[in-house]
Amino acid sequence: GTCSSDLLRHADIALFRAKQRGRARWRAFTDEMAQDMHRRREIEGELRKALQQDQLTLAYQPIVGADDGRIVGCEALLRWHHPELGDISPGLFVPIAEQAGLMNLLGWWTLGRVLQQRSAWPDLDVSINLSPLQLTAHGFLEDLDLLMRELGARPQGITFEVTEGILMESRAGAFDVLAGLQNRGFGVALDDFGTGYSSLSYLTAFHFDRLKIDRAFVRNIESDLDAQAVLKAIVTLGKTLNMRIVAEGVETLVQR
Repeated sequence: GTCSSDLLRHADIALFRAKQRGRARWRAFTDEMAQDMHRRREIEGELRKALQQDQLTLAYQPIVGADDGRIVGCEALLRWHHPELGDISPGLFVPIAEQAGLMNLLGWWTLGRVLQQRSAWPDLDVSINLSPLQLTAHGFLEDLDLLMRELGARPQGITFEVTEGILMESRAGAFDVLAGLQNRGFGVALDDFGTGYSSLSYLTAFHFDRLKIDRAFVRNIESDLDAQAVLKAIVTLGKTLNMRIVAEGVETLVQR
């Protein structure tokens, strides 16, 4: 930078990148950072338009019974096909939505669409990812009650999926909200199990209805004996605690 405004702006960008990587670290500014920041701001602006112009859609990933191959449920996944940029990955636009304060709006949009769609599938269980920002937002349960009444929807057969990160950041408050969901008749699933820091303590502190095994344990199960042992232990643990078990990322007959 050759002037104070450029220096401060570039330092701010480097600071943002350092915070993304965690605490107790520093980053030197690079042109790549500035390009990335420009792209993020562009996507943020386009995402705001997408919400206003109804460009977002939902895909439903089937949950299949391991014993008979029958579809027993599905998971709602948010998708965005931009008219000019093409398909934009949730891995890119969801973190941007979180930082831009759009996650709560995005979460309610998704939930409303799922409830409307589910009226055509009354006997099919549907899972919905619940973001930390939405779960811990003030008045979440009351707003959910209002939405359910407006749409005439029932909580039975709807499962909210949460990650361990939510419980680590806001343990007491998060458990209260999760208990409120179960008291209303919703299911609660622990997502990406086995990838956090203290998974077992959460299983004793709160009774989840479903345990989702992260795909990292499934990916190499054909050849990795350690992965097989871990999977077997998780399944046994889940069954002992009377939870349903879902394995993510099963793509081959051998994995199934």
